[in-house]
Amino acid sequence: MAKNNAPTMFGIGGFDQYAKYKNYLEPLQDSEAYKLLNEQGKQMAHKDGDDVYGLPYAAEWFGIIANKKIINEYAKKSYSVIKSFDDIKDFATLKKVADSIQQHKDDLGLDGAFSTPGLDASNYYRYASHMTQVPVAYEYIDEGVDFEKELKGTYLDNYKALWDLEMKDNPTENTMLGSVNYEDSTAEFSTGRVAFYPNGVWAYSQIKDNDVADEDLAMLPYYMGFPNESKYAANSIYDISWSVNKNASEKDKKATLDFIKWMVTNDD
Repeated sequence: MAKNNAPTMFGIGGFDQYAKYKNYLEPLQDSEAYKLLNEQGKQMAHKDGDDVYGLPYAAEWFGIIANKKIINEYAKKSYSVIKSFDDIKDFATLKKVADSIQQHKDDLGLDGAFSTPGLDASNYYRYASHMTQVPVAYEYIDEGVDFEKELKGTYLDNYKALWDLEMKDNPTENTMLGSVNYEDSTAEFSTGRVAFYPNGVWAYSQIKDNDVADEDLAMLPYYMGFPNESKYAANSIYDISWSVNKNASEKDKKATLDFIKWMVTNDD
């Protein structure tokens, strides 16, 4: 961004990148492109005071992807702890179901309850980024803030409870978790060998056309035993936004904002 011919339009993903590039960002709250955002889009835009520095355009959802067919077939068994998939509304129930599926996996024709939480680097974002957002969010809610320089770790035990459950109720021995990569873990779910798979909507391209029908897919929140967690849905985020380089010429900035407006309004 510091070079002479820097781009006028670029993407920022997350508040870490917003902080990194803040000095290059043009305020966008008065642009026509910003005014085209719906209320949720405006709420998720990168803001500092009254200024808006990003136009969110990529929405993502992530949580615990589930195979409803497997779970509903399990629910018919005499040893089932639920009557249907819809009964899973909190961590206590999720744990009972996962433990029971793991115990009876042979009868169910499964390899395990959860896909393997592989410790290979390709799985890093699922557990070090996405899953950690939930206990942090609950701590923010408790404190009545949307940012803290230092975390108290109020809900670390909740995170550990879900992690421990995944470690216990999966097809792989703990000593071998480091050898399981993203593709391996995804394949366990897409081929119908496990019931639960923590990930996001982007994994659909790797799940479809395998052994899980679209109508059997569902997504649970990261249940960890939080207060009132049954009232919440899976995580959602606008993970990337368009931004404009404030150091560009007025002509280039106008052309960029006109281009963004065209992209979101043109029928072609």
